[in-house]
Formats: sequence, C-alpha cells, structure tokens
Amino acid sequence: MNKTTQVSREEMTIYKPVKLTNTPDGGGLMTGEPFTGAKNEAFAPVSNMQRLNGGLDMVKMFPAVLRGDDAPVYGANFIIAMPPQTPNWSFVAFKAANEAEKRASAAERLATYIIKTVRSRMTLYATQTAGSRVVQAYQNVDAPLPSIGQVYCLNDGNNEQYIRIESMSDRVETFTDKQNNDFKKRVLTIVTRNRLDYSFVGMSYPERGFASPDCIIYDTHVADGAQFYGVQRAAENALKDQRSVVVESLTEKIIPTSVIETPLPNLTVSGATTGFLDAAKAGNDGVVEYATNQVFGNGTALYTGSPIVPNSLTIESGNVTFTDNAGQLLANGQPVGTVSYGEGKIVAGEDLPNYYSRKKLRFRPAGVTTAASDTDMIVVTTANRRKNYVRTIKPSPTRGSLSASYCAQGKWYTLTDNGTGALLGASVEYGTGAFNFDTDTLTLTLETPPDAGTAILLSWATSGNQFNRASDVILTPQVTLDLPKIPVSGTLTVTHASGTCSDAGDGSLSGGDLTGRIVQSHLDFNLAALPDHGSEYVMAFSANTLKYGENITPSGSSGGVFNLQLAHGNIARRSLRIATQVVATLVDGGVGDAVYVYSGGSGGSKPTLKAYARNVGFSDDGNGNIVNTAGDTVGTVNYTTGEVAVNPGTSFDIFVRKLFGGYKAKSTYFQNQGANFAVSYAAGSAESDTYTHAISTITIDLTPRYGEHLVAGSVAFKLGDWQYYDKAGKLYCNLDPATGKGKLAGTINYQTGIATLTHWPAGASVFTLISLLTTTNAKAVPSVAWRVPMTPIAVADFQVLGATTTGDDFNVTANPDGSIVADGLRGSVDSKTGIAQLEFGKLVPAAGNESADWYDVSKVDSDGNIWQPNYVYPETLTCNATAESSVPMDDTSLGVDTARLPSDGKVPIYRKGDTVVIASRWQQTLPEALTAGQTIQLNQTDLTVMCLQDSDNKHVEASWYDYDLQAGTVTFATPLDLSGYTLPLIATYAYEEENVITDTDINGTLTLRFPLKRSFDKLNCFVSTVLRAGGTGNLRVRATEPFSQLTWSGRWSDERDESPILAKLNVRDHPIQLTDDGAMTERWLIKFTNTEQFELYGETLGLVAKGDIWQDLAPINPATGRPLLVIKAAAFSSGGVSAWNNGNCIRFNTYGTAMPVWLIRAVQPSADPQIDDDGYAVAFRADTIAA
Repeated sequence: MNKTTQVSREEMTIYKPVKLTNTPDGGGLMTGEPFTGAKNEAFAPVSNMQRLNGGLDMVKMFPAVLRGDDAPVYGANFIIAMPPQTPNWSFVAFKAANEAEKRASAAERLATYIIKTVRSRMTLYATQTAGSRVVQAYQNVDAPLPSIGQVYCLNDGNNEQYIRIESMSDRVETFTDKQNNDFKKRVLTIVTRNRLDYSFVGMSYPERGFASPDCIIYDTHVADGAQFYGVQRAAENALKDQRSVVVESLTEKIIPTSVIETPLPNLTVSGATTGFLDAAKAGNDGVVEYATNQVFGNGTALYTGSPIVPNSLTIESGNVTFTDNAGQLLANGQPVGTVSYGEGKIVAGEDLPNYYSRKKLRFRPAGVTTAASDTDMIVVTTANRRKNYVRTIKPSPTRGSLSASYCAQGKWYTLTDNGTGALLGASVEYGTGAFNFDTDTLTLTLETPPDAGTAILLSWATSGNQFNRASDVILTPQVTLDLPKIPVSGTLTVTHASGTCSDAGDGSLSGGDLTGRIVQSHLDFNLAALPDHGSEYVMAFSANTLKYGENITPSGSSGGVFNLQLAHGNIARRSLRIATQVVATLVDGGVGDAVYVYSGGSGGSKPTLKAYARNVGFSDDGNGNIVNTAGDTVGTVNYTTGEVAVNPGTSFDIFVRKLFGGYKAKSTYFQNQGANFAVSYAAGSAESDTYTHAISTITIDLTPRYGEHLVAGSVAFKLGDWQYYDKAGKLYCNLDPATGKGKLAGTINYQTGIATLTHWPAGASVFTLISLLTTTNAKAVPSVAWRVPMTPIAVADFQVLGATTTGDDFNVTANPDGSIVADGLRGSVDSKTGIAQLEFGKLVPAAGNESADWYDVSKVDSDGNIWQPNYVYPETLTCNATAESSVPMDDTSLGVDTARLPSDGKVPIYRKGDTVVIASRWQQTLPEALTAGQTIQLNQTDLTVMCLQDSDNKHVEASWYDYDLQAGTVTFATPLDLSGYTLPLIATYAYEEENVITDTDINGTLTLRFPLKRSFDKLNCFVSTVLRAGGTGNLRVRATEPFSQLTWSGRWSDERDESPILAKLNVRDHPIQLTDDGAMTERWLIKFTNTEQFELYGETLGLVAKGDIWQDLAPINPATGRPLLVIKAAAFSSGGVSAWNNGNCIRFNTYGTAMPVWLIRAVQPSADPQIDDDGYAVAFRADTIAA
C-alpha cells in the first residue's frame, strides 16, 4: 500500500468498450460497465471451425480510475498475469492509439512490423490482376534469387500491398532490345500467400537496363512499430539474490500460423564444396556411358551415380544433344534444365517437352573436394557469453579456409579468413577475427555476444594434394583367404575350376590361370578371369602339428641386435612371427629446417621433446632370414636350434608442420628400448591337411603402390561389361539412370584403398579402371560439428549417413529429445539452432588404456569407462533434415495484413529496458459457509496482492472483505451479504516483485537490474511485461494551455497553424475543470459560428455540443454521466463583452485516467477439443491506499 495516493483498490477497474466484438468496428469508446471476470466475457468461446483453422480475436479494454475528483493515479500499469490453460492459445497486449480507436485501425497498426524500404532488384513483368496469387517479375541473371517467406511491397503510387513469397520458380529467357541485340533476363513466377487486392501494372516487355514500370517492387525490413506485452512461465528455478530469470520464450504468437515442412536432403557435414576434380583417364577411356529409355522432360530427372566433371556431360536423344555449362543443362545453347555435379543429377526444366527416344548419357567422373574437413565448436553458456574469444586451432588451417559462425539474437553470422588471417563478415557489424599462423591462435571480437545455448562453429581445411591415378593403377582382382594352419614351404597346391597352382617354395604361387603369394597362412590369388560366385578352391598342404607362443624379455642388445632363444627347435619354415614395440624421441631439424613437430613448439624454436611409440612386426622368409613388412632383412633364424637374431630398429615418417604452413614427412628412427618380444611359430613333425574355400568375395587393391587415400565418389571401373561406382563407402554396379539406383555390389575402404566385391560377372577377363582420385590429405577425424542452414528442424526426421575409414557404413536418426545414439557413435542435434555434433568410437574400460594417445584421465566416467575414438572422413558424411517454417493464415479470416507480420507469427514481448513483474500465484477455494467477521487463514503468507471472486469468476466487491497480506488472512465485513455471488468463493493471491530487464538472450535468460528478493519455483513462476500508462506510469487528468487562431485549418495540430487573434480563453482566472470520472484523452476544438455561439468538436468524437459564451460549457460523458470538461462562461468574455468573431477557433487537449489497451487472443490450429474457459488473467495495477 502506498500513502502518497488517494486511490483505493475498489476504484481500480477495467471497463468494457462500446462494442465488445471481434469485428472491424469493434472497440470504440469506453462505457461505464466494468468487466466482471465471468467466463468468456471478453472473448467468445472458440468454435470448432476456429479450433481447426485458427483464429485471431482482438478486444479493447479500459483500465481506469473513475473518481469524482482529480486525484492522480501513480504507477498505473496493465499486465497479462497468467497465460491461458489451453496450449494452442496465446494472449498479447498492446496500447490503443486513442480512446475511440476501433479494431480495423488497430489491425493496421498491428501490421507495421514490416515496412517498405528501397527498390528491389526485381522489376514487375506484365499486369498482375486483382484476385490473383501469382506475381511475375524479372531480374538480372546473376542477381540473387529472393527466398521463400521473404516479404516485398508492391506500390504504384495509388495502391500498396505487401506480399509474402510462398513458392517460386524461375527461368532464364532471351529478349531483343530496340537495336535488335539479344539479352537475357531471369523471369520469376512468384506464388504469394494471399491474393492481390488490386491490379498492378508492370513492364509489358523487359528492358535491358533500368526500367520504370507503373508499379515498383520494394524491399522491406523489420520496423517493429508496435510494442507487445505478454507473460511466460519460468523455464528454470530462480534463486534469491539472483540477477536473472529464465523464461520459456522471449516471443509470443500474435497470429495463427500453419507449419510448412521444407525437406533439406543430402546436406554436407564437412563444409562447402569447392571443386570437382577430373578423376578419369584422359580421352575416351575416361568417359562413363549409360543408356536409358526413360522419358525426359517436364521436370523429370536422370542420374549418373558418380559426380560429374563440369562441361563433360552429353545426353543424346534422337537428333538432339544436351550439354552442360555452369550447372545448366543446355539444348542448342539454350538453358532447358539444371545439372547438380556433386549429386550426379540432371533435371529437366518444367517447360522442356518430353523426349521419348533412347538416351545415351556420357560424362567424365569427378572427385569432389571440400573446403572444410576439420570442425570444432565453442559451446556458449551464460558463464562464458562475451564478445571476445581466443582459441588454438589444430591442425593449422590453410590460408583462406577458416570460418567462424555464431548466432546472436537468433540470427547466424559468419566471419571468413580473407587469406591474410583476417576474418571478416559481410558487414563490419558482424565483428572481426584474426588468426596467427605462427601460433595457430584465433582471436574473435564480436559486435554482439552470441546467444547462450548455441555454439561458435569453426571449420577449416588443411593443406593436401589430390592425384588422378586412373592411368597409373592396373586393376587386379584377387581372392584372399587365411588357412587354419601354416603350410610347410613348397607343399601347397591349390585346385580350382581352371586347373592347379602350387607353391614354388619361395612363397610365390603359379599355374592354372592363377598367380599369387603365400605369407605365413595368408594367401592372395590374382585372377586372370573372374570365377563363379561360390566356386571352390581346394588347398592341399603339409603343416606342422604344434603351434607355440612365447613372450620373451630381452637381456640386452649389441648394436641394436637382440638375440632370442626359442623354447623349441625344428621350426617350420615361414611360420615364425615376431612383434615388439619401438620408441623414438623426436627433435625437429632446427631453425634452418624451419620445421617443428605438430604437437608442440612455435616459430623457429625447438619444440618440447615428445616420445612416440610404434608396434612393429617381423617374420621369416623360409630361407633363414628375418624380414620386416617391407621385405627388408633385419635378422636370421636357425630353424634347427631355434636361435633368433633380430634388429627391430625401424624408420618411420612423422608428419610435422612447416613454419609457414603445409606439412613435411620427417623420417625418424625408432628403437626397442626394453620392450618384450611376442613370438609365435610352428614346430614338430608335419602332417598332410586339406582346406576348402567357397568364393563369396573378391578384392581389388586400388592403391597397390601408393600410400594415399581414396577421394570418396571418384571411383569408377568395369569388370567385363559390368560398370561399378562408389558412394558413401559402398560399391554399386549397373546403375539405372532413370532412378539413380544400382545393385549393391560390395564395400570400399577409402583409407586402405581395398574394394571388396560381393557381386561380379563370372568369366570376365577384361578389367578397366575409368576414374580414381587419391589424396595425401584424406583427413580422418574422430568428431564433427556443423549446423543445418534452416531452423527450426523436426528432430525426429534428422538423419546422418556416412562410413568410417574402414568402410563400415552407418545410418542413424535422432531421438525425440535430440540425442543421437548408435553403435560406434554418439551426439546430439538442437531443433532451435540446428547445431549438430557427433563423435565416433565406443566406450571401453579405462584400465589398460592409460598409454593410449587418446587417453585422458579427466574423461574417465563414473563407471570407469572412457571413450575410445574411431575415425571418419568428413567428406563422406551427409545429413537429411526437415525444416519447419510457419506461415500465417489467410488475411481475410483474420482481419490483419499477415504479410507484414513475422512469418512464424511470433513477436518479442521482452526487451531491454522493459519493466517486468515476477510472480508466484495461487488460488484457494474458501468454505461455503461464511459469516460476518469471520477470518480465513490462507495457505500462503508474505503476499503482495489478493482478491476474491465467485465460482463464476465474478469479482467480489472489496467492501465485503478486508485482508492482511503479511499474515495471509481474509476477514469478512460486518454485516455480510453474499447473496449476489455463486459460492464457494475463490481467493486469488500472489507474491509479486517488479524489476527491469537490462539484457535478453535467445535462450530465454532475462538479466535483471536488481537481485531477486526471494526464490521462485519454476512450477509456479510467471514473468509479465508491464504496459505502463503514459511514459511514467502516472495517470492524471489535465488540460493543455488553450490557444486561439483566426480560422480552423482542418488540421489537429498541437501548435497554432493559422494567424493568431487577440481573443483568448481566460483559463488563468477560470481553469478548465476535469474529474477522473468524466475526463477523457482527446483533442478539442471550439469553433465560433458568430460572435457569441460556438460548437465543440472532439478529434475522435466529432460534434459534441453547441453553446454560447453566456453559459458554462459542460458536455456529459455518456459512459459515466459526468462532464467531460467544465469551462466557466466567464472564461469566454471580459466584462460581458465578446471578442470573438465568426470562424474563430480555440484548441486544447485533455487527458483522462483511462489507459485503453488491446488484448489479442491467437488460436493456433489444433485437433484437440478446447476448454470453455479462457484461462488467462489480466490485471490493472497501481499504488493504492486501503479503502
């Protein structure tokens, strides 16, 4: 309670307008009838039709104090205190323009969210007829296309209409200018959400340059002309002394919308495509050819299976040859469709007639390279949300490849390296960044702090090279298998359908159309002709009967040679295997070499020394020599005694980074430093054995002589007449160009270059490699982070596809909560931001993995497990998503120009500087038997507001009860008469505290000016924005100083705009008298019709009264029965003499204590039944005293 005001709580009331209807003429002036709070009193119940189709209702309300004096009302404000119970309803309030405003005028102000700006790049084409939903325009061919949902304004000087693009198609056409020279323009056919209200005339024929049609198409931007007020529930508990509160959303639906789903297929995860490299052999040997009888035209598509080298495509159909150029499909040089090179898809234009004859497709396969294969993200939280960020980027980006994307106020901004290390955006307002190539340090300075709950996404490319190996590799199909035993050297024979081959004793196999090699028990057969699927190979051999395994601790070495004594003699030749670990301590080449190890160091200084460990293996060659995997002799073995001498020292290439970018292979020597030797061998007498193998797969090594990785999508080869291509770790053959589908024929390992076939043409003997692109920079990563370009997305439809480096493919879909969990991976996707992240691997026990390079003790979970990473090539990853965009309902049913409102129908209700009321609210049903003087204890104490209402929501007059807010009690009056109310009564009470927003974040965080005085449970916490009366929140009746002028100009100006006159209204001695219950906010005009008589006009009221200078002027306010104003007769004259002439005017304004507001109810389309109660609550609040 506040003792500085005379206003009591009983005098604060919300009154009805003249027309309580949702019609264009609804609203208007205030009546003297208050709202009682009864069900559906303000808004009609939602009908089934409105529930199914959505609806928008607008009701005017008049919070006001109607006293018989001129007492001021301090701190007057209006809030929506409680949200509706029905989830598809929303309520928003905004100020009325004046006391007489009607719905039609308010709806126009509502639509000032978007306004027109400059002339757009489009020119209206031909006449667009009223009633049509199609608008045609043209623009330059290379100009950016408008986007779906974008709003434009059509204006011809007389009429204006805003249109929102619902769908669009475009085509490039050729026109001829007056000089008979051809030029091209892109013609756009735009389908709008709503029909045109007027006919608009454009250019009858396009102009080459600037054109001046009758109607101009203007761009638009958000002006947000109206400010909206609402309420949201708290999303998190708010603690005492905390300077923030989190609400469920910063916005509220103001109009009903429908959801349009936009498929987003085949999105790349690793970054933007930067190039299509020719992966094929030179000349015709590098051309892939397919034939199809598929009808082509009118929007149909053909497929190539592999990516296409630009400008290599031809399609022959009858006497017509189609070609490609810059993504367009051409016929006789004219655009007739599109070509997606990376997808291998050709789409005919909608206007292309059907071609029925057989078609022959020819193209050169491409390898697709991406600009960004490395990704990282900085998760933004309320704790680290700021304008400046510093991050070390590993591995070092190549110049011009690094980009940083962040989300601020719900919009994404991207900064990109311009090649010098400076990261810039499309505008300086986006912020800047700097990357230091010496220290690998990124510094970001953003203009606006990013939104908490999002992430700063980083992506970049590392240096590398690609090589066309299509002419360098000879295809050699192989059968590979492992025998259960190790054959004695020279005893193996292999019998198959084409004959028999045998072991020459040196590990080589030959005979019967087979060549190959045996190492230990592993066999590789090179095929001259492909066998039948399932055909059998019978191996006969002698093998030692006993196998042994030992773990030998070395006693020392001499010159790097270790002497080992096996426990058994009579060792079987080619059965010995040795494994151990070798270690190297790396040092760079010094300042002159300008190279330093990837893991440390800076500039030309030497880095921190780091130990590297490698596992190495050796075997015997059958001739008493110990050889490494490269075939180099590193020791000897005595088969009879079991004595072994081996030097395990080995050189490996370690990739180190050059000082000024790029990588260098640095040869480094690794040595055994005391690690044990694990050995296995066969010994004892030999026995004959056989083994039969049915052929189910054959393999092809595509990189037999190169330590390079395959570029995904670049592989194409033929086995006989069967044509193969790769896609996402799979091999397919015999593509159908009409569907883009082929027969699944195997898998491919991009890391090892091994293709494994499950289907092949038996008997084929001609093997042809058509295309193959390799890279030394196939960057395998254990995790990826990226974002979907359109949001929000339907999480349940989010799908990620790809393959690991070993060729194991995966196809995963997000769970409803956004989590992504499957064998070998885990991650998440956020519906609102579109940010997705995945990491590959599996949980393994941490114990025993402490020496692994990926081990980090801080990452061991409570169960003692740790994530062991696996790797993928990010360019093989794609994702599919569905964006859900909202589109407003039709204007005619809503009575509002929805094209000028946000497409999702949401407007902000929380802004920096807004006053908010944070409240916990309760309702309590009182006993039905109530007596005079009875005191009821409420369930809560320390309250700030309370009131009583009956079971029909009718408010109980405050004269029948009193309350103690601190004690939480209600005491009924003596005497007591509740016969006018439906029992039981309901006590509605709350604890409220006011605060001011100093900052907002898209995640719903409102930063507050003052700490909270108490804690709030999110289950009962509501945050309302405050609509203040006037600028200060104070309501006070007053009149402005009148001014007089010679004549009425017809303009309601607050300053004299005609010649002054000497006659004046004497308000110094006779002030204009106003009372709270009579005055209204209005502009007034007294216009003299002769020297004594006059007429009184109001700007919104029109003619109100006629009078003369001999009587007091006191027109009655019909809403209250009290005078609108009182001007004493003596104010018009001096000593009974008139100074007025016909036409003279007096202008002044008055201000009342009513604060008219509009309350909007938006009903979203729903299949669920609606309740019969609005379920919301509004409140008129101010400083009051006790009654």
